[in-house]
Amino acid sequence: MTRSIFAPSRRDRKKTKFTRAFLNGVDVTKDCQVADDRAGRVLLLKRNPAGRHYRDPATGNVAREWLCGRVEIGRT
Repeated sequence: MTRSIFAPSRRDRKKTKFTRAFLNGVDVTKDCQVADDRAGRVLLLKRNPAGRHYRDPATGNVAREWLCGRVEIGRT
């Protein structure tokens, strides 16, 4: 089951407000957009060495990447 950490609708945002995502025991909630605990993957926003979001020069959008591992989704 894919669970969205950042949902587009206001009602869904209320449900995910206190949701935390962990990848291999590391909290990735700050950069996580989608977490799938069954498939073991998360969609993360990329950051540059300065800590800012990395923008793809071709599209101008924030770059994202799928990472795989042991994914845990919980409430705080």
